[in-house]
Amino acid sequence: MTKSFRSFAWGASSFNVEVIKKQPVKVPTKNKKPDYSVMESLISAVQKLVIKDVVLYADKKIAATKNIVREEYD
Repeated sequence: MTKSFRSFAWGASSFNVEVIKKQPVKVPTKNKKPDYSVMESLISAVQKLVIKDVVLYADKKIAATKNIVREEYD
């Protein structure tokens, strides 16, 4: 997280690096070890939702563009 925030101009001034270093990160566990299969499933689900949102956004933009083109030729 620290590395990511440093790459943004606002990151260095808005976030205290020492606070970020001390921030605990919780992950799903199984038998007191990280459960990577659950994490993979969650990441995959989030990726699919993001792709769906991008497709819906693109479809709306395409439909709006088609409407404008139709209006100009009517």
